[in-house]
Amino acid sequence: MASQRLLMFAAMIFQEAATWPEEKLEKLECCREWCRNICLKIGLSLTTCCLADFWVAMTCVQVMIAGLDPADINESSMGVQAFAAPISDLSKMNPYEKLHYKKCLLTVEEMLSLLEPMEPNLISQIQAFAQEVGEAIAN
Repeated sequence: MASQRLLMFAAMIFQEAATWPEEKLEKLECCREWCRNICLKIGLSLTTCCLADFWVAMTCVQVMIAGLDPADINESSMGVQAFAAPISDLSKMNPYEKLHYKKCLLTVEEMLSLLEPMEPNLISQIQAFAQEVGEAIAN
């Protein structure tokens, strides 16, 4: 079950997203998938829990948009194993994968700055982690 804090965050985004153009909603989906993909690569751990929380909130938003109850969404819904690989493992991706993650990272950074006032603590954790991801895939 999603925490009350994440459900509140999702509700704020849902309310805001009602006026967004489709392009902006697609960027939100890009962020959601980026978080899940990073967790698939390096695991679900204390290090990546901020990404899992963000994924839960963004998935709740999608469920709300579909007119359904998001209460049962949680990090286990991601389908990610609980393991912890070092973030440096991201540097082992092939060049095409790195390029894709770099492009997604730009969208993530843009959307995080937009969402920061709604949940500053979570967003600042994700921003710091995103910076580490950027450094890991820089070369």
